[in-house]
Amino acid sequence: MEVVLRILKQNNPTEIKTAKDEKDRLNLWKARKSAYATLARVSASFVLDDVTVPISRIPELLVGIQEISQRYGIVVATFGHAGDGNLHPQILYDEYDPEQVEGMEKVEEEIFRLAISLNGTLSGEHGIGLSKANYMTLEHDPVEMALMKQIKRTLDPNNIMNPGKRALD
Repeated sequence: MEVVLRILKQNNPTEIKTAKDEKDRLNLWKARKSAYATLARVSASFVLDDVTVPISRIPELLVGIQEISQRYGIVVATFGHAGDGNLHPQILYDEYDPEQVEGMEKVEEEIFRLAISLNGTLSGEHGIGLSKANYMTLEHDPVEMALMKQIKRTLDPNNIMNPGKRALD
């Protein structure tokens, strides 16, 4: 913890809070667990992603997300599990503004590309799902994609798993 605090202080934080007792510890966890709900009050439209990078690359990811956010003028609030490199960029936008929707999509794709460029992955815990399926080729080459498709066909020849969802075709 001393090393973490030293590094934080070297980077001119606006504030550092540490728990002095159990009550403080619980309050800090409450603040972290409230991040999602708090941001949902700031913007009714948001995309909550997760990307994971090696722990040593977290600073580059955070700086990159900030640059992407500023370039498009769209707020991206990032929180998550720094201890394992799994971060949750939450992209806040107005779903009724076509320019903001287009910007959100570009921000999301750039964040995914950034994570991959930092030797990361598209997901650390939320999975790929429908929203990230189109980005799988950023992380996996054609041979890997073909192998995954073959495994899917082998285990589910009638394509009955995940009904209604697009199969890896």
